[in-house]
Amino acid sequence: MKNIEYRVEDFLFGSTKEISKALAERVKTFRKQKKMTQEKFAEHIAIPFGTYKEFETNHKISLENFIKVCRGLERVEDLFYLLKPKGIEEVGIAQWNFK
Repeated sequence: MKNIEYRVEDFLFGSTKEISKALAERVKTFRKQKKMTQEKFAEHIAIPFGTYKEFETNHKISLENFIKVCRGLERVEDLFYLLKPKGIEEVGIAQWNFK
């Protein structure tokens, strides 16, 4: 399996296309770790195969479908840390105050 190097610099200084590509490559790696084909994974997360293939190939996907991808990879909790307020320490999801 392809070993992908993850560097924070790629996200800090990368273009929108570079960041999208890096996310798609991470998703592809996680999907392969689950030993699922693109077609089986798309079926598993209930999105059209063409939509999922477009994501891995051209790095384009709607936010709604990206959330489905994260759920299918059992990584939806990662979304909670994407835009956390600055100054908030790392805490468990159960400790967040959702209103």
